[in-house]
Amino acid sequence: MNASKVNEWLGLGANVAVLIGIVFLVFELRSNTESNRIALTTQFSSNWVAINSDVATNRDLASVLQKAIAGAELDEVESVQLDFFIQQRAAQAAMMRRLYQEGFATREDVHRAYQSLRRYAGFETFRDAYLRGQSERNQRMIFEDDGVDSWLDAVDSGEAVD
Repeated sequence: MNASKVNEWLGLGANVAVLIGIVFLVFELRSNTESNRIALTTQFSSNWVAINSDVATNRDLASVLQKAIAGAELDEVESVQLDFFIQQRAAQAAMMRRLYQEGFATREDVHRAYQSLRRYAGFETFRDAYLRGQSERNQRMIFEDDGVDSWLDAVDSGEAVD
């Protein structure tokens, strides 16, 4: 065998090794992506548990929410509690929007994130708090019947969304 043939075989062997390495890398990336997806889902679920446990375990906050639903006047401290209650849910919704844009969340996940915000939007005290503290985009997503779907459709069609 001459040196040229040995070189060709070595080159072929190196190319095969590179291809095997690329295939291995693809499998590793897929596995890592799935692990990240599971971690994000777990974090999202943990966030909801923490947010909802505030109401379940904090009688004062539950009372503030009940007063707001009933349309009773809130004092300054209660107004701050309500604003932060809303901001927690809005932050969770914002996270779901980002995850949707990155392909890690579903349309249903985004809808669920806006569900409580939209449910409370029917009460005047909550509406006033939303108007004080939420961006125009969030207000549309909360108050308009098709607000969430309009945003999702815009993302799906490749439009630039804020």
